[in-house]
Amino acid sequence: MSPTMTSLHKSKHWRRFALILISVLLIAATLRRINIADAMALAKELSWIDLILASSLMILNQIISSVRYFVLSRSFGLTQSFARAHRTNIFSIAGSLLFFNLLGQSLTRSSMLRRDHKPAIYGVLITVVERVISLLSLLIIVAVCSFAYFGTISLNPKTQALAIAGSLTITAASVIALFYGLPSRYRLVLKRFLIPRSLGALVMVSGLSLSMHITMMLAYVALASAIVPSASIFALVLTASLVMLGASLPISFGGWGIREFTASYAFAYVGMASEAGVAMALGVGILSTLALLVNVAALSFRRPLLPFNEPTTTTPQVRPNITALLTWLIPVGCAVLLGFQVKVPTNSGFLSVNLADVVAVCGGLLLIFSIPLHNRPPTLWKIPGLGLSLAMIAAVLVLSFIIGWQRLGFVPWAFFNRLIGAGVLCGYLFCGTLIVTKDGTRGLETLARCYILTIVTILVAEWIMHTLDPYIGNPFKSPFNANYIGFVDNPNLLSFQVLIAMVLLLSGVATWERSPAWLPPAISAVLFAGTLHANSRSGYIATLLIIAFLLLVQKIRVRPRLLLLGIAVYGASLIPEITYNLFLSTGIKVGSINNHILSRPEDMFAVTGDRMSSYLGALKLWWAHPIFGAGLGAFIADHIARTGEPLVIHDSYLWILTELGLVGLAAFILPPLLILRTVAKDPNWIRHTPTLGIIGCFLVIGTMSILHDMIYQRPFWLMMGALLTIPNVLRRPA
Repeated sequence: MSPTMTSLHKSKHWRRFALILISVLLIAATLRRINIADAMALAKELSWIDLILASSLMILNQIISSVRYFVLSRSFGLTQSFARAHRTNIFSIAGSLLFFNLLGQSLTRSSMLRRDHKPAIYGVLITVVERVISLLSLLIIVAVCSFAYFGTISLNPKTQALAIAGSLTITAASVIALFYGLPSRYRLVLKRFLIPRSLGALVMVSGLSLSMHITMMLAYVALASAIVPSASIFALVLTASLVMLGASLPISFGGWGIREFTASYAFAYVGMASEAGVAMALGVGILSTLALLVNVAALSFRRPLLPFNEPTTTTPQVRPNITALLTWLIPVGCAVLLGFQVKVPTNSGFLSVNLADVVAVCGGLLLIFSIPLHNRPPTLWKIPGLGLSLAMIAAVLVLSFIIGWQRLGFVPWAFFNRLIGAGVLCGYLFCGTLIVTKDGTRGLETLARCYILTIVTILVAEWIMHTLDPYIGNPFKSPFNANYIGFVDNPNLLSFQVLIAMVLLLSGVATWERSPAWLPPAISAVLFAGTLHANSRSGYIATLLIIAFLLLVQKIRVRPRLLLLGIAVYGASLIPEITYNLFLSTGIKVGSINNHILSRPEDMFAVTGDRMSSYLGALKLWWAHPIFGAGLGAFIADHIARTGEPLVIHDSYLWILTELGLVGLAAFILPPLLILRTVAKDPNWIRHTPTLGIIGCFLVIGTMSILHDMIYQRPFWLMMGALLTIPNVLRRPA
């Protein structure tokens, strides 16, 4: 067996093991909250008629998916018969069961297209388009089912306005990043390969996706109605849609685990037994596998298809490598989306959910699977020992979570926001690493440009919202809110995002070739005005440190124009407020614009009180557990137990010391020390632009972490992954 085949064989085994482990953990978590005997008793209520009906619907669902694949492949210019498209689709569904749904299906289709002398890249593109349309269709179904069950869907007007503004801003940021952030070669690839030729086919694919969801939902309802005959049809339809949405997440082996986990909560949500939901989900999982086997068997009894020799004149001549496309498309998408975040309330605080999280995890997995396994893995990062130090941090977090679980029980905030959150941050680190390992310096510059343009777009959108707000009834903010909060609903987090962009621009990491001379200073001015409008005190300090550092190394080349344009942009951004105060008699004095610089005293006292309370409580907790800490989530659980309200420690260093102890603090300090040691050994570090970007990013997070909980901020980890990577280390020789 060749080294390459050996590597692929080992990689498949590793992937399957990871997926099976995730599914086992989810199933274990589900079994902890139900009575297994009751679930088995409910499952026995299923009759043969129920099973045959559900299986028939699932077989029909898979046939409709083949029709969808056939229509969409034709719209991309791939000429093939329906029989061949059906065969490719059915085997790709089988492939999705053995690996993450999206990735497994893409790889299977790509392999079969390559065998038919077709561009393998379309196996990925068609699958991505299918999944996006399918997800949108499923969200529509969930909304309709919710309306049918509750009678109405009540949304806060502010929520509606912010959702519309966020959607428009994401669209604008994506277009700007694609047209002005990507190199011309990347834009050409997008134009030729990501846009189907027939827009009418997209409408047909959308209809077919709805049909697929409806047939699958009927299969769910058929089983659920047999298990819980007294339940209303509206409740069963709603739970089926919610379980389908949860099962669509690509985080388990063939949907096992996540489907049962979601069903247990969905049934409880509408007042039914969780055991009934688990019984239904298990039935769906078994029957869907049997339905797939039926379709595979039907293909096996048919006459084998001859090699495909039809002319391919409609197929584009340029055939980029799948990995080459994904290695820059995924990180760029991550850079564009990470500026948009929502907070989901839990019983122990807020869970931060970012639109880029799933994208970052996919990018991290792609990097892992790109590393050859047949020999010694290559060194990805410039800093010796960095990988080992990051592994030590991960080990400390796991140990701390176990300690906290033993002392306090299961704390959702600790599990999701800290432990799972650390895994997501690794995805961001690896995602930034991915683009540089394959595209080198060009990949780093592309990632930085797209991120900067996204932040500038968010700041402009924020200014537009502040301008329009008082004239349309203040749906976005309170009247002339002193702080810009972006789409992270926090001025300090927005300031952090802006400062990372400022570091990348002023240090020279992001270059702007073939652009007007005024563009970099203008972007710098917008970022400078953004730091002022965010009104973050730690952000002000970090801004001064960054500018002082870059002036010291004489790296800022736009400093005269930066100062003038920054003042001009900030002044111009206040014009709408001044005009509104002067001409519309709102009762707000013109002097209220000073709130952009100084907060109200009562607000300052409230914030200071919370901060001092977190400091004193954290120190007291650390003193009781100085070595290994009180355990992950201990502080917030302790504060809820004492006051009934969640509170985080407003200092990253103190949080590490309190919950992870001296051992955890030593683990977190090690990576910066390794980086500084490497920099100190290089006498020419001042001339290296990535090195200046690394130091600037550490200045931002190191300064702002003194007054805020910043260690888990996604932009830092994404950009550090790119800045610390050895360029082209995984590029295959031409």
